[in-house]
Amino acid sequence: MLKEFLHYIEEKKLFTKDDKLLLAVSGGCDSVVLMHLCKQAGFSISIAHCNYRLRGNDSDADEYFVKHLAQLSDIPVFVEHFETEVVAENEKTSVQETARNLRYRWFQQLAKKHNFSAILTAHHLNDSIETIFLNITRGSGIGGLKGIREKNRNISRPLLFATRSQIREYAASQNLIWREDQSNFENKYSRNKIRNQVIPVLKEINPSLEKTFSVVIQHFHQADSIVNKYIKNEIPKLIISENAAGTVVDKNQLLAQQFPQLMLHFLLTKFNFNTTDTIQNLLSGINNTGNIFYSRTHAILVDRNELFILPLPLSETIEPALILRGETTVVSGKFKFEICALKYSDQTIPDDVSTAWFDLDKLIFPLVLRGWETADKFVPLGMSGIKKVSDFFIDKKIPVHLKKQARILQSGADIVWLAPYRIDNRYKITKDTKNVFEIKMTANL
Repeated sequence: MLKEFLHYIEEKKLFTKDDKLLLAVSGGCDSVVLMHLCKQAGFSISIAHCNYRLRGNDSDADEYFVKHLAQLSDIPVFVEHFETEVVAENEKTSVQETARNLRYRWFQQLAKKHNFSAILTAHHLNDSIETIFLNITRGSGIGGLKGIREKNRNISRPLLFATRSQIREYAASQNLIWREDQSNFENKYSRNKIRNQVIPVLKEINPSLEKTFSVVIQHFHQADSIVNKYIKNEIPKLIISENAAGTVVDKNQLLAQQFPQLMLHFLLTKFNFNTTDTIQNLLSGINNTGNIFYSRTHAILVDRNELFILPLPLSETIEPALILRGETTVVSGKFKFEICALKYSDQTIPDDVSTAWFDLDKLIFPLVLRGWETADKFVPLGMSGIKKVSDFFIDKKIPVHLKKQARILQSGADIVWLAPYRIDNRYKITKDTKNVFEIKMTANL
């Protein structure tokens, strides 16, 4: 297996002999084999072991085993303890998802602190097949049918070429010892049900299931590449605007697409809308103005001609903030305002609605940043008469939820910017402007 291991690493360009590697070692067969292969190949390795404190004495025995194994092999080892169930309860996530988040967060901290070039995990071909079936049950798109990626930034999986049985055979041939995690044989987790109940039935139908899937996965990779190229070309046609306040999608353009469901899947994944049911329900109710759909981080509001994708929460209490002369950053709720002063010499004014330029010498400091009020009035850019902010919203068909997120930038008694929609005409840049006040509105992440 060593020859195939090295060939796969070179073929996929995972890492080199010059890299400093951090291995995730649980003490199970797969990770013990990964450690053995890396040592046989002469790579520079260290071990990271997570004790999730989920299995009582067994968790502690795993930790002792990994420490002893590292000591026998003269390999540096890092160990971390997690109160996984407590964190899961606090974060309202499953134990499995919590454990995954905890370990990868810790691995990255170790990599940064100790200059590890790559983090290695012992995922193999069967893990990838199980992931595909999990993704199918959750309503995945083509991307989820590619299985586990062999490389994701600094995380590499150099055993993805091998099956579980091949790894076990290699371990036996090398007289390796490991710890069995008995929870792998329990079917309370979805992955275990697929591993222990679904895969065996499929292997009865096709005894060469792993070999077949190794080819199918490559087909899915190629299909995903083609689809992504198409999607990247079409998505910009649907977006009316995208800024700190949210993303606005043209409903008519979406429905005119040949594959609106596919477009929605790709568009909404980054906002954590990742179920087929949500997308189907959205399409079914897309003409019902006022419908709202939620993910854990965003909401989609259905309006007359648009879909508004907005970060949660949708409303907030806006405390007034002062902007002093020379200030560079001010935070207002979920938004951050970045500020600078510029000398004006006929530069092009930014056309991004989230960035505003004013004649600095006309402003009275301190400026006030606040929410809008019913009585607010200003002179919108391009107009000469005063207009109520509420009327401006009506004319521009700004939905109620976006009105609540708007900000007023005030100089003295005047409103100079209804952010992020329109500046006041009286404070615009002219040929007589000498100094520019620039303010940029972004999400406060």
